[in-house]
Amino acid sequence: MDFLNDVENKGVEIFSVDSPTDIGLRVTGLGGIVSLLRYSLET
Repeated sequence: MDFLNDVENKGVEIFSVDSPTDIGLRVTGLGGIVSLLRYSLET
């Protein structure tokens, strides 16, 4: 919980989803955690 509190204090938004839902199953299939990048990556 300390980690979640630390990142929220830095302005990060955290969302959770129920695992039995369609989106929850997709997140679980990706390893249980996903993130959205704020900046695009150069290729």
